[in-house]
Amino acid sequence: MESKNEIEYTVVVNGKPEGPYQLEQLKSLNILPGTFIRKPGMDDYKEAHELLELRELLGFTYQKTAPQYFASFDQRLLASVIDYFS
Repeated sequence: MESKNEIEYTVVVNGKPEGPYQLEQLKSLNILPGTFIRKPGMDDYKEAHELLELRELLGFTYQKTAPQYFASFDQRLLASVIDYFS
């Protein structure tokens, strides 16, 4: 298994993936908590604050996202009826 310093990270900069970068190289980049980063073995990119090693390295805190709630069918139907008759 690779140590943390040997893992190569791909960083999205201006909408384009760049890298690979070693963990220590990430310090010199302007990485924000919302910067998308991927490492080998990940299915998709994640925001920097979601990766434990980057939170430790760059001093980010984990920002839990609030769940999204969607209206049920009857609420959407009622809203449609109100819009129709308004």
